[in-house]
Amino acid sequence: MVGLIKPADRFDHSPEEAAIITWLRVFSAVRWITIVAIIVATLLASYIFRIGFSPLPAYGICVFVALCNLGLLYQARSLQRTEASQVVRKARIYGSIHFLLDLVAFTTLIHFTGGIENPFIFYFVFHVIGAGIILRRQTVYLLATAVVILVGLMVGLEYSGILPHVNLQGFGDPTCTGRKATWRLLWRS
Repeated sequence: MVGLIKPADRFDHSPEEAAIITWLRVFSAVRWITIVAIIVATLLASYIFRIGFSPLPAYGICVFVALCNLGLLYQARSLQRTEASQVVRKARIYGSIHFLLDLVAFTTLIHFTGGIENPFIFYFVFHVIGAGIILRRQTVYLLATAVVILVGLMVGLEYSGILPHVNLQGFGDPTCTGRKATWRLLWRS
């Protein structure tokens, strides 16, 4: 078992530093799983459930998240060589940036897969929970506020017609676009 732990992990970092580096690696692994899940969900929606939408934006977002994830892996590895007093601060900065990038990517994905009609819109809560594990409370509050702002912007821009609503053909009412979609879904509850 001792051979599985690198000497740098055993001796160079305090338990807090080692834990935050481990959480960044876990976050990276969850991202890879999410990329695969988005691809599988897109294929299932398109070919099995025959929900009509363009899958290209979803695949493009997966490429973006994969590139961000490679950057995070590089940053997490660089923490091994970082001065011990700077590890936690840098790891939290890296985590904050990547959580924010994920929020933007997820908002874009939600927009291109039905916007406010998309049942996965509530998955933003998982980003906030994940951020709560790694980041400071104030940063988590800021990210939660960013979620509200991003979703509000997406809904408002679709409602006003500035951002065209993407209707999921075969999933919802095809005549329900823009203001009509937003109004119907907001007041249905």
